[in-house]
Amino acid sequence: MRNTVLAGAAVLALILGAGAASARDLPPGGLTRQDVAAWLQQHGLKGDIHNDSSGESIVSSTSPAGVNFDVYFFACSGERCASIQYAGGWTPLALGTPDRINTWNRDKRYVRAYLDKSNNVWGEYDVDIDPGGSWEQMDKSLSRWESQIADFKTYFNGG
Repeated sequence: MRNTVLAGAAVLALILGAGAASARDLPPGGLTRQDVAAWLQQHGLKGDIHNDSSGESIVSSTSPAGVNFDVYFFACSGERCASIQYAGGWTPLALGTPDRINTWNRDKRYVRAYLDKSNNVWGEYDVDIDPGGSWEQMDKSLSRWESQIADFKTYFNGG
């Protein structure tokens, strides 16, 4: 019996160790816009690189729920950036009131909501990706963003 328990523990240790060793690390310094565009495309999403209205280079996409979103880049050194931000926004919505924004921010953990000076409703989610980021972390952040932004759209559209 004891040999069986020890053998089982050894197998479990190998499995857990193999899982940790198989993480796919991000490049040192983070990701480029081209990296993010290609990664989104690998997930069946568009990944268009362009400049936003203020001239900042971003990547735009659309979630499976039909929500257009942008990826902004922060803490950059050259082309590589150590932090990204998913962002989606809507023109003024009847349900985009300060009380509903506050309720969303109190009850939801990842995507924060706010109104801009034109009363557009925004949802944003920040992710630090360097040092120590992995492609698995990126995949999880995208999955979380897609889920939360679909809920966000429903919450603020009343549907």
